[in-house]
This record gives sequence, C-alpha cells and structure tokens, in this order.
Amino acid sequence: MILTNKKLTLALLPAVAILVTAALPAQAGILHKHPVAAGAAAGLAAHHFAKKGAAGRAANGQRPNLAERHPVISGVAAGAAAHHILKKH
Repeated sequence: MILTNKKLTLALLPAVAILVTAALPAQAGILHKHPVAAGAAAGLAAHHFAKKGAAGRAANGQRPNLAERHPVISGVAAGAAAHHILKKH
C-alpha cells in the first residue's frame, strides 16, 4: 500500500503506535507489563513499513518521502511513542 499524501504518511507511523496502545483497556495487559518489548515491536513494524513503502515507490519511479528515506528514525520514533504511551498513560 502506497500513500500519496506525504504529510499523512509521516503522521501515520507514530500515530499507529499511539492509537493501538490508546485503545487498550485500563487493566494491565501484556503490553503494559512489557512496554520495552512493545516499543521495540512497534519500532520494528514502523521500520518495515517504511522500507516496504520506499521499495514500492522506487519501483514506480517516485521519490520516497521523509519517513521512507529514513526508516531507522521512523522506527525509533514509533517505538519511543509506543513506549511512552504504555508507561505514562
């Protein structure tokens, strides 16, 4: 899936992690008990999403956006956002 709106794509990566963790119940579940592992998983998923998106854009002759040009930073940001939400909210 390739998103054409660059601002939407940039906002989507950390927002996915926030939405997933915000939808969790107040009761401590496995993600709340292991926020480091959940943050790492969110970062890995964001990194993978950015790499696949960049490959799809390159195959179509398009220029990748900021998140796709820097997938490691995207992964770290999504992991940090997920970890923060799980620990503080």
